Amino acid sequence: MRSLFDHPIMIIAITLIAGVFIFSMYLSTKGLSSGKQILSTLDRSVEKERIRTQELRAQVELSNDSFIQEKIQHDELLQSKPGEIVLQLPVLVVPSPTPMPSPDTVTPWSEWKKVLFSD
Repeated sequence: MRSLFDHPIMIIAITLIAGVFIFSMYLSTKGLSSGKQILSTLDRSVEKERIRTQELRAQVELSNDSFIQEKIQHDELLQSKPGEIVLQLPVLVVPSPTPMPSPDTVTPWSEWKKVLFSD
């Protein structure tokens, strides 16, 4: 049995197996560090969404305020208090700018055709 482990082919085989095992462990630790980066990125995005959710909840609470409800009714629904005059300004329609048609552009090839093949 001792002579089996002293054979050069067995020594090479054991060395290759150990090398593959070490390389596998190296790749595993490298993947672990990239996993930590992904996890930290996800934590940051969760924190941003949590802050955004808090801001939206604050807006909902603010919109339920009685003063804001009265302002909406007064401004948007044109409901006035007794003795109050509501003026509604006309909506100004701003025309969208239309692009001017560009003149036909003459390509260099059409100029050469005109010069070379004109009668």
